[in-house]
Amino acid sequence: MSVLDSKQYVSKIKDGGSIKRQIPSGMYEIQTTMDELYLSKKQIVTDSIIDIPGSESDQILKEITQFMSEDTKKLYEEYGVVYKKGFLLHGRAGTGKSVTAISAAKKLIEQRDAIVFFNPAPTQFKWALEAFADELEGRLICLLLEEFETVYQMNQSEILSLLDGESQLSNFITIACTNYIEQLPERIKARPSRFSTIMEIPTPTAEVRRIFITGKLLERDAALS
Repeated sequence: MSVLDSKQYVSKIKDGGSIKRQIPSGMYEIQTTMDELYLSKKQIVTDSIIDIPGSESDQILKEITQFMSEDTKKLYEEYGVVYKKGFLLHGRAGTGKSVTAISAAKKLIEQRDAIVFFNPAPTQFKWALEAFADELEGRLICLLLEEFETVYQMNQSEILSLLDGESQLSNFITIACTNYIEQLPERIKARPSRFSTIMEIPTPTAEVRRIFITGKLLERDAALS
């Protein structure tokens, strides 16, 4: 499998006299043709994100921060455990699961130079890891999956292989979102090695809505309230 138009997203940098290829940190969609694979960088729009202390979204972001710490990584290494973590966010449509996931991905990109793969088919993701093995070596990789119940139902064996770490993919975070957690079997939900954090993102309360609206007001609007 060849790589299409690699100059669009792969830059070359010099380090100690040697040439290394590096994919810039960011969020990517995987595109394929009949026999080619390439990455398409997505722009992350976060103008609608308002931090709400103590919210479920805030808790997820704190867990991400803790996982990214050097102390946590050293503990994984000391115990011989693959350095990976899975988050499963569930709740009704419109509660903010996707915003939480994208906000977490943005944090990973900005603070850990991460490569985020947005909603790829498991087979595409595997191909990308193989095609860009040299460029991704040592990088933090995040897999962001929306409508996870559908992804799982269509790709059960591939998803289980990915979550169980049969490929021993390290420096790896999975963030999956679903509106229908009841459609996922217990073998997905009951194993911490697959999703160590399962959290419901509830419908915003009146106070959360107030904080959000207040945060979006312009200075002149606040003066009139």
